[in-house]
Amino acid sequence: MEDFKSHTLSVLHNLTEAIISATDAHSLSNALFNVVDDYVSVEHSAIFLWDFNENRLRMYKSKGFSNKDMAYSEKTAMERHPGWVFKNRKPLHIPDMSKEDVPKFVTSGKRAYTVRSRLWIPITSKDKSLGAFGFASEQTHFFTDEHIKVLELACRIAGNMYSQIIFRERKQKKKLLPSSRFSLTTQVGYPLSLFSSGFLST
Repeated sequence: MEDFKSHTLSVLHNLTEAIISATDAHSLSNALFNVVDDYVSVEHSAIFLWDFNENRLRMYKSKGFSNKDMAYSEKTAMERHPGWVFKNRKPLHIPDMSKEDVPKFVTSGKRAYTVRSRLWIPITSKDKSLGAFGFASEQTHFFTDEHIKVLELACRIAGNMYSQIIFRERKQKKKLLPSSRFSLTTQVGYPLSLFSSGFLST
């Protein structure tokens, strides 16, 4: 228990210090990634955040991905496990990818390595889905309950910071745009089709 508290406090302290100066999605992703990578050392990981200009999940930071892997992962993100985590605002932990009960939406392109366990954590604020942080290991049962708990807290802090960044950007954009051109999509940052699915509501 003491080790868990120590790890939690250390990660959250380092993260808070790292993201306090973040001004956009790129700097926030870099800060979150660097702190977490010191805590969970895996071969492959990736941060997706919702791109409010392009209305899609975008991979802002990754480790262990080829250019082909990154292109495939980003293009199909909403159809696969990153999108599921983003839509449902829930972690996805698969200790052993060889088991028959792995959900069908958990897929990857053809890669030179074999993923044997996965962990995906939603990046959220109080009322919005904002992204997902994923980890893949070539070992089965790599991720622990401690990993999940600490990473959930870290991603919530990052989500709250990203929400503030978005608010500042939108406020500035609203000042620059004529009110007649400031559409509903621009105001809320999501295409209307996503509201019909229900996962963006509070």
